[in-house]
Amino acid sequence: MSGDDAPNGRTLGKTEWLPVASVQIRSSGRLLSFRTFRWAGKMQVGKAGREFQIGLAMAGAISAGAYSAGVFDFLIQALNAWQKAKDDPANKDAIPNHTVGIKVIAGASAGAITGALGAVALAGGVTPVKFEGGQTGNAQLIKYLLPNLYDAWVVRPTMLSQNGGEDFLRVSDLDGASNVVSVLNSKVLSEIEDAALRLDAIGEPYPYISSSLEIYLTVSNLRGVPYSVSFRGGDYGMMNHGDRIHYRIEGLGTWDSPSRFAQDDKVRKLNVQDLRTNGGKPSAEWVHYGLAAVTSGAFPIGLAARQWNATSDEYEDRNWPITDAQLVKDRMKPAWPESWHKNPSRAFAYTAVDGGLINNEPFEFARYCLMETPGQQNPRSGDDADRAVIMIDPFPEAPPFPQDGEPAGDLISVLMTLIPALRTQTQFKPAEVAVAAVDGIFSRFLISPHRTAPDGTEQVYALASGLLGGFGGFLAQTFREHDYQLGRRNCQKFLSESFGLYEDNEIIKAWPEAARSNAAFHGAVIDEKQIYRIIPLLGDALPEVPYPTWPQIDDGFLGDLQNATELRISKLAAASVAQKGPTWFLRRLMEIAYSFEKERLFDFVRFSLLSDLVRRDQLASWKFPVKWKRPSLASEQEIRLVLAELLSPKFELRNEAGIAKATGLDIGKVRDILATCQAETNSKFAVWRAGWTDKAGGPLFALVSRKPTTVWRLPGIRQIGNWFTVPSVDPPGV
Repeated sequence: MSGDDAPNGRTLGKTEWLPVASVQIRSSGRLLSFRTFRWAGKMQVGKAGREFQIGLAMAGAISAGAYSAGVFDFLIQALNAWQKAKDDPANKDAIPNHTVGIKVIAGASAGAITGALGAVALAGGVTPVKFEGGQTGNAQLIKYLLPNLYDAWVVRPTMLSQNGGEDFLRVSDLDGASNVVSVLNSKVLSEIEDAALRLDAIGEPYPYISSSLEIYLTVSNLRGVPYSVSFRGGDYGMMNHGDRIHYRIEGLGTWDSPSRFAQDDKVRKLNVQDLRTNGGKPSAEWVHYGLAAVTSGAFPIGLAARQWNATSDEYEDRNWPITDAQLVKDRMKPAWPESWHKNPSRAFAYTAVDGGLINNEPFEFARYCLMETPGQQNPRSGDDADRAVIMIDPFPEAPPFPQDGEPAGDLISVLMTLIPALRTQTQFKPAEVAVAAVDGIFSRFLISPHRTAPDGTEQVYALASGLLGGFGGFLAQTFREHDYQLGRRNCQKFLSESFGLYEDNEIIKAWPEAARSNAAFHGAVIDEKQIYRIIPLLGDALPEVPYPTWPQIDDGFLGDLQNATELRISKLAAASVAQKGPTWFLRRLMEIAYSFEKERLFDFVRFSLLSDLVRRDQLASWKFPVKWKRPSLASEQEIRLVLAELLSPKFELRNEAGIAKATGLDIGKVRDILATCQAETNSKFAVWRAGWTDKAGGPLFALVSRKPTTVWRLPGIRQIGNWFTVPSVDPPGV
């Protein structure tokens, strides 16, 4: 069928552009006429007519995966509400009539869990759950749309369960265990996986989801895959540890749009009907899929590494998301042991950890899956873009910049810094992030946490999960709840203002005139040109998602956390000594050493947590009085920075210069804050000034709650005590 053969059709190059009316011909909510015309004509595989294709790239985020889950939840709500509006014949000439479809989800670590389990939650059908007690005014009524995803990220992954279930601090995994596998109780992830795969029913397929949805999950393969490239002078051998697992889910959507990049890749195929094929339980293949998701999220040391079972043929002719992919496929082959070649599907088992350790933002897999011709960039301008990668990255807070001399060059300091350095390096993606930040590029977008105060002031901390290097969200359900709702809020704002195209784009030109002229479907103005929303907000997606209240915990809950933490540390130490102590004598020595150092370890954990909670205003009892003699030029956040440094477990006594350097504040402002807090007696933030100075004669400070005991402060006693344990003090004149 040519453009002239189709009723009112027109041809642009090699691509059929279908008439507006055909989009409205439906059966059970499916675009049957649209699909028929596409395949009867010359439509190229993956080329959009009046379609806009989406790929989701979900970055690793540890506990901040709750934010990514919230973004995904609202994205589905918006697509679902728009689909309902399109299904109503009364809206035929009043609303945008193009198609938007999700074609690929690529995730790492927490992003892999969100993407993989988000697809499963969709298979169970959308089930809107409203806020208890409703909302005031014209606020959003729906709290979440995907209960299984909400359960996986908000309810279950917690340090201290409030309902008696498994939690990360419970010691059940250590009772009778033959080996200590992780600092935290990794049974929680297994429970999350099991619960997420339990569906009461399978919902109808979605017109806005690809009928062959590609899922890429990154993992760090500790065994590695050997590769060899042949040169005239010999072979060059390499080992790849940055692995990925590729799934294709069929039956979740009805939108036909296969990916040229993914279609001939080695892939594990799944059908959503098999989620309830075994007496209402998922098939073994789906259980393995759930394991793949939590394997990608197995943060090293903190959570248990997982055993993954692959086969050697999964690595043959693997597609690579790089420009010279075909050259790589032709020249670089897995260098398996010679004996393996007799069995092309030989089992290949390996130990895997967090995919974010090596590839934390699998952006390229999503981008290449969208390409009409792999290796040729997607159209970028607002006038011709018809596909885009949306990167969801919950970690916009910059990693802390070390002070001069940090880390030190000693062995322990280097080892302690090595894994964090590798982790932050994976987040260094200048090509992806820089391009996404350019207003004139419409083929890649970034959604990251953003929070303002009621007066519009930008908040320093957006995520409640950001403390403790990203593990802080596991402390309390209220933290994860906040981030889930913030993700929904930020996604709604993104769809309404940023995610759009220019009026001259063929997709927008095909809209009914009433829709183009309706300001409700307009977004922001970019480069002095109006953009039109790619996903309009209609129905239940239109009321504003409010900013969630900044969450805090109380002293009682903090005490329970500390007690559970100390119990887990003690059990870990006992189990490790029992399992790894080579002789009875050495085990006793290890036990004695631990008994002497455990209080110091407990203090380090307690003050690390307390310092972060105070800095970020997430501890309810550390509220400043309404009226007090605060420094006139210091903000509340600046005062919290100083107090957090006084709580730092690295030092017991601080000087003004050390605090100024650590906080980035002017030393005069630090001096004023310390003076003000000295006057606040009988409060948590009261500051004590030592009766002695540092070696340069500078004053030393501590919180009253951390000052040395009375006996220790007596002349002579302090000097004798220093022979045995020297208190950590800021270097003089830092």
